[in-house]
Amino acid sequence: MRAGIPAMLLAVAAVAATAGCGSAASSGPGSGLASSTAGATAATTASASTATGAGAAASGAAASGAAASGVATPQQVVTGFIRAELAGHWSKLCSYLPPGKRSGCTSGAASLSGKPTGTLTVDGAVISGRRALVKVTGHLCLPGSTDCQSNSDPETGMPGGSETFTQAYNKAVAGNGFSPLPCIKIKGRWYVNGSA
Repeated sequence: MRAGIPAMLLAVAAVAATAGCGSAASSGPGSGLASSTAGATAATTASASTATGAGAAASGAAASGAAASGVATPQQVVTGFIRAELAGHWSKLCSYLPPGKRSGCTSGAASLSGKPTGTLTVDGAVISGRRALVKVTGHLCLPGSTDCQSNSDPETGMPGGSETFTQAYNKAVAGNGFSPLPCIKIKGRWYVNGSA
């Protein structure tokens, strides 16, 4: 696995290494959590750059990486991150990390080539203050490799039962699973988060 970003995005391993979002939590009064989900899946195209994120799918053949980092919702930033990866835009992935975690990312990205294959879908998010866990399902393989990961259950890794949001978030930041992808809000903008 890699340091910095959950194992879902395998090809970022080299980037993140050098750069040194049970059942879903429910929202409600007093919980401190907001939940956002979508039932439909929208396909992205090479020219699409304004997907809302929740329920958006990206495939290796159709992803453009055109969404901007630090956007309005955690789902949007994860959708952009996924699009950039599936399009093989390795240096663009660094723009989705918080500004303080980008320093070594660009040089690590320069050593990557090719495009991964697969389809990934953002299936909603749970937000707690300035942190979020974004649900992701799908299948992803590294370029020219049989190194693949998949997830079909959007609730995998999400807080629930005896696991708190903070516990689930810390596990996601440590890179212990395919999903959820952790995000953090800094100065009003969302970024994909990970340990440096």
